[in-house]
Amino acid sequence: MNEQQHAPKGARRTRIGLAMMVKTPGVSAVKTRLAKDVGSAAAEAFYFCSVSVLSTTMECARIRCAAGVEVVGWPEDLGIELHPHFAVMEKSELKNPLWSKFPTLWQGEGGLGEKLDTVYSSLLGEFDGVIIIGSDLPHLGEHSVVSTAAALGSNPGVFQVGPTDDGGFFLFGGSTSLSREVWESVPYSSSQTCAALLKAIEPLGPVNLLCSQFDIDEGCDLARLQSNFGALLRHAPELQAFQQESWFHATAALRHQGKEDVP
Repeated sequence: MNEQQHAPKGARRTRIGLAMMVKTPGVSAVKTRLAKDVGSAAAEAFYFCSVSVLSTTMECARIRCAAGVEVVGWPEDLGIELHPHFAVMEKSELKNPLWSKFPTLWQGEGGLGEKLDTVYSSLLGEFDGVIIIGSDLPHLGEHSVVSTAAALGSNPGVFQVGPTDDGGFFLFGGSTSLSREVWESVPYSSSQTCAALLKAIEPLGPVNLLCSQFDIDEGCDLARLQSNFGALLRHAPELQAFQQESWFHATAALRHQGKEDVP
């Protein structure tokens, strides 16, 4: 960022819609691949904790933007308003108390491509830019969200994409309209997901790639989170919520004993 990109005092603030894609446990199955490795109870407990941690991340990012970017280390306020939402899979659960912290919107019908299109286009109709995140990367950290929002404010024509180590993506940000066909052209839950997304959007505008991250899909991913917990905690202090969870310590203990499955 350079100083010429900072918003002058009194200027209109750029409004960014932020949505976390969520499912409602007990209504829809969650973390089924993780459950095969650590058991359904631990997998569901992880999901609840991850959503809670990421909700804190979203709220902290909102507060940072509202307070002015100088809080994050930039010399002036970039003029960003961040508006967190839950994008809920089930239309019947939009008023579920689980999702009461932020406004909700329905993901809509169809496959994941159609759902992402619904969420992105709905929020882009209300805000200047949109950031979409998943619910299975609790170590995301507020800086990743704030810096993405700042990038959308200063360079609105540039797409922001966060790739995952397994070929997917954990974050998408943009201010440019996309057709449903773009979203549907991507093979999801594939090692080629992010590559296909980039191929689809690169003709429509430049892309900025965030640092690659790992998300939690399987037991080996949870083990990686546990093994690197100290370093990740420095990046995302809100992860400390996991330290209060007995299942988190139990799965780590069993991993150290060489056991693969947790009942």
